[in-house]
Amino acid sequence: MKNFIFICSLFYSGFICAQIPSGYYESTADLSGEALKSSLYQIIKGHTEYSYTSSSTDVWDILKEADADPNDPTYVIGIYSGFKMLAAEEYNSGQGWNREHVWAKSRGDFGTSTGAGTDTHHLRAADISTNSARNNRNFDYGDTQYEDMTGGYSGMTDSYTSSTNYVWEPRDAVKGDVARMIFYMATRYEGENGEPDLEIIEEYLEASSKEPFHSRLSVLLEWHEFDPVDENERNRNEIIFGYQRNRNPFIDHPEFVNQIWAGEAPEPCLVANLSYQFSSDSLLFEIEEKEPVSEIKTLSIQASGLLDDLKVIPPGKFEISSMQDFSEVITSEDTLAIQANDGDIQAQVFVRYNIEETPETVIDSIRFTTSCDSTFYVKVAVKILEEEVITAINKKSIRKVMVYPNPIKDHFTINILEGTEIVIYNQTGQVILHTQKLRKAERLIEKMEPGIYYIRAFTKQGDYHQRIVKTTAGSVQSYE
Repeated sequence: MKNFIFICSLFYSGFICAQIPSGYYESTADLSGEALKSSLYQIIKGHTEYSYTSSSTDVWDILKEADADPNDPTYVIGIYSGFKMLAAEEYNSGQGWNREHVWAKSRGDFGTSTGAGTDTHHLRAADISTNSARNNRNFDYGDTQYEDMTGGYSGMTDSYTSSTNYVWEPRDAVKGDVARMIFYMATRYEGENGEPDLEIIEEYLEASSKEPFHSRLSVLLEWHEFDPVDENERNRNEIIFGYQRNRNPFIDHPEFVNQIWAGEAPEPCLVANLSYQFSSDSLLFEIEEKEPVSEIKTLSIQASGLLDDLKVIPPGKFEISSMQDFSEVITSEDTLAIQANDGDIQAQVFVRYNIEETPETVIDSIRFTTSCDSTFYVKVAVKILEEEVITAINKKSIRKVMVYPNPIKDHFTINILEGTEIVIYNQTGQVILHTQKLRKAERLIEKMEPGIYYIRAFTKQGDYHQRIVKTTAGSVQSYE
């Protein structure tokens, strides 16, 4: 009778116990690098194989169990989309779900043949069109959130791609899962007995490449640390072990990853605490048709663990500056360098949209890069609004920025002289305040409900108006 180590965890409504055979990893003691990788290969090779599709137990059956929704096992969860999909539907003429090869089956050209093509340690339930969008893209950070718009399951996903690089970034909840599946495949398949010899590299591969490589190693190492092993991943390892009789060692022993690959990844930055925080992960510019200028938005940045400056690159049609008055303008043709103080940064970047002749709907992202070869993105978007007719504001009135920042969130400033005649309208054109007292206007704006308003000021220099957007309910603070 075999001896087992029992590790119990909650799963569904009861318990499932991890049964790692006693001595399963005994041969790996005190090993690292290629020696450890070779030892793990000897442990996990020769697993029990199942057909991709069969009238008997096949990959569909295993994934229905391994990728089941913990709260309702009649559903499976799409790896990249997070969509709940009826397990019984399978492909269902393109309206159901299908099977994603996390190590893309074209990377080594093994297809769906038994072995690498049916190894459920790297096969996952996936929404069909999201799976298609991922294709065989390199794993790296993207700048465009993927929206699934076809098939039986659709909507925004939390996975990202890019229009400039051939990359795919899984949602945060599975970044580590993806990395550990790739590490497993590179260990399990070493080119013996007609199997592919799979390796992880740093360089991007073209879509047409059938070489047995996947990238990007440095990013997969980051994701392994960012998203540690959780109970769902451990339970999945147990289910697959019950079928294939081999385990993913990087789930059982996450430390094996660095013991094998950490020395191979480029290390231009030897700082372990590199981190970023932005005041917002996206900036939305709402612009009326015929608007002459865009508002200015402020992006606050906190960073630590840097060895050099933080470089900020705006996309086309956007401009950034370290100065609120834009006395220095950085476009997509140049880079703003923010100096670090002992590796730390606390700074603000001001962003505006260059409207040129006519505005257009744009979704892109500001790119932040470091000497540590790390890249972070903040999404920027332009939404074009149909010009709204406010009958109380005549054609002689001139648009002017008098209230900023706009939209108003936490605080605002009114740049109008005391004693100026001020009129504030709601979106329908109804007057909600008519005053010459600046403080009354400030108090009204502080207490206004979220929405679109218009402010008009009659000065000696002219008749001015501005469309303002209130985004925060309740009181905000005015700064004189």
